[in-house]
Amino acid sequence: MKIGRLIQNRKVLGKSRAGLLLLCGFFLFGAMLGRIASGAVTQENVQQLHTYLLHYGQITQQPSDVIVSCLSLLMAYYRYPLLVFLLGFCTVGIVLIPAVCMSQGFFLSFSIQCFAKAFGKSGVALALSALGVRCLFTVPCTLFLGLWAAADSIQRMKHQKTIGRQDGQSAASYMLRLLGCLLLLLIGALVELFWVPDLINTVLTDLT
Repeated sequence: MKIGRLIQNRKVLGKSRAGLLLLCGFFLFGAMLGRIASGAVTQENVQQLHTYLLHYGQITQQPSDVIVSCLSLLMAYYRYPLLVFLLGFCTVGIVLIPAVCMSQGFFLSFSIQCFAKAFGKSGVALALSALGVRCLFTVPCTLFLGLWAAADSIQRMKHQKTIGRQDGQSAASYMLRLLGCLLLLLIGALVELFWVPDLINTVLTDLT
């Protein structure tokens, strides 16, 4: 009995690793597409971005609607993870979840390339200061939630009505992992809210 359970656990672990690598592959493919698409950005757009970022410090010091700013930040953190989670409740999620991971990689890579075009090599440092913290939280949460959600989507394709995975994972355990990711994302949003603007201003000061 123990040997059979051990073999089953190893099979599940192997499938999980393969699924995670597959989603990472879609993310990297999207990043490659984003790099290619950045070549279509015109010099006029680059100049506009350059001008906006140079005035970013002044913009952040002006009075603004705190509630709107916080909601916008939370949306930026939760949109991809929650989207892949919700896609796990429908069979089409097996196709759309990898597409979401690819889209995340695309827009991240595209943004970094635009920063680099606007400021040269210094733009990479600016992109890391602006997007680095967010990526540390949103990318892993999206991939892991996407992995679990994709497993649910596959089960629905097989006409299984249970929410848990084939390894017997309970719905309560699944929701606990979701809440854990949401908590991590909230922590990331708070870090970005109170620390990242000062970091960006510091980098911009060095550029000017």
